[in-house]
Amino acid sequence: MNSGPRAAQPWGARVLLAAGTLVLAAVPATWARVYATQQEALARLLPPPATIERHIAYLTEEQARRVEELSGESLQGHVVPYYVGRVEEKVIGYAFTDSHLVRTLPESVLFALDDAGRIRSTEILSFDEPSEYLPSPRWLKQFEQQALDDRLSLKQDIRTLTGATISSRVVTEAARRVLALFQVIIREGESGSAPAPVGEGSR
Repeated sequence: MNSGPRAAQPWGARVLLAAGTLVLAAVPATWARVYATQQEALARLLPPPATIERHIAYLTEEQARRVEELSGESLQGHVVPYYVGRVEEKVIGYAFTDSHLVRTLPESVLFALDDAGRIRSTEILSFDEPSEYLPSPRWLKQFEQQALDDRLSLKQDIRTLTGATISSRVVTEAARRVLALFQVIIREGESGSAPAPVGEGSR
């Protein structure tokens, strides 16, 4: 999963997404080393026979404040792309990408959630800090089945990554932010949400 940077790959046949993915933080994507394209990661985290639909939520000021209150983290954008996985019209999960700075350079992380709002899996899409600070797949497994509560914290269930405290902190913050977005957008309603055009690849 994090074996090294790679070039973008084409979409799988069953993944239907749109061009122009937006991120949660304004980070220059051209800086980052790509470890997995969003398309590849989505196909692994919400695998066939699922189809994946891209949606965009337009948060109100009240919704944005609610996300920050629930997560305890700052939210830098009100336009939030997210993905819905379905099998025969039944929703089987969701995915959100969170992009942020680690120390001074960017990272993007994709979180897959189940339909109850718990983290199913986590994958690093890109990371431009030195490789010794890159979270490993084994460390990321700690996030599986985590919900938005006090246990999702470096002081509770999440162990600090040895020699990479900042990396540990920002991924944990991202997980809390994503779970709060799920709560506000999916559970509390999709006011201002709109489906994006489907059928084109997206980076």
